[in-house]
Amino acid sequence: MNPSFSDVFQGQKLRIGTRGSALARAQAGLFSAALQAAFPQFAEKGALEVVIIRASGDYRPGEEDTPLYGQGGKGLFTRELEMALDEGQIDVAVHSIKDVPAFIEDRFALTAVLPREDPRDVFVSEKADTPEALPKDSLIGTSSPRRRAQVLIRWPHLKPVPLRGNVDTRLDKLSKGQVQGMFLAYAGLKRLGRTEKITRFMSVEEMLPCVGQGVVGFEILKKKEKLAEMLARLNHAETFTALRAERAMLQTLNGNCDTPIAGLARIKGQEIVLDGLVAHPEGKGLWQARGTAPLSEAVALGREVGQELRLQTPPGILPDEIKRSL
Repeated sequence: MNPSFSDVFQGQKLRIGTRGSALARAQAGLFSAALQAAFPQFAEKGALEVVIIRASGDYRPGEEDTPLYGQGGKGLFTRELEMALDEGQIDVAVHSIKDVPAFIEDRFALTAVLPREDPRDVFVSEKADTPEALPKDSLIGTSSPRRRAQVLIRWPHLKPVPLRGNVDTRLDKLSKGQVQGMFLAYAGLKRLGRTEKITRFMSVEEMLPCVGQGVVGFEILKKKEKLAEMLARLNHAETFTALRAERAMLQTLNGNCDTPIAGLARIKGQEIVLDGLVAHPEGKGLWQARGTAPLSEAVALGREVGQELRLQTPPGILPDEIKRSL
């Protein structure tokens, strides 16, 4: 039997850790709503507390031209939240799974995910309807190595430039003409109610998404078994299966924030299809792989696609082959 609210908390509040951006707060709100739907007791006043944690990777004014790659990887967005879990400041950390490193420490566990939002990237511009239609040397704002590499390969007439900040900060720079276009995750724009800014949806063939894009997930201390069992009530099985395949591929590639890696798994009936991609950081090459397997073999599929990409990719692009067990 799944543990109840009272079994786990015995009158204590559940403390939800999140970063302070508007998008992170919106995602914490999605978690809270799902929790209250599954456990009505959490709708009671004082049952939930949202704790804002500032992360190393959070944008600070003046850092627009400072890319995240080379500064510590994806752990920049999760490290402080994990410290808060360790120190007992929070019970659950809510993450955009695309920001979670390929490997997390053994004392932590990703216990559940919400249903995935549309994982596609979107093109946003006030100058053209498509990337192809932008003039030569138009500036494309992005601090994502994945997007940057794909832009250089697919639209070599465009010039990617670093661009950080929250969604509103980025859109403001677009309206001021500091860049002529950008690529953003549809999921973020939808959760912020800013979909009116979308110029065009990008197909996954044009711009393969980041591993975990569109997924909100929850991390806790592994030793909190009753809490894990309770949160499992919120888990969306199809999304979790797809994520297991994607993250197994990422682990096999030893991917980090500096490496242009993309991956998307999709469920088709009783099978899972995984597309993976590695690109040269300067757009000098792109290597792709696809695999299909039964749902029960999602992790094995991720490893297989990751190994195939490793074999294709020239030396010096991927980090050294992993030494730890998957």
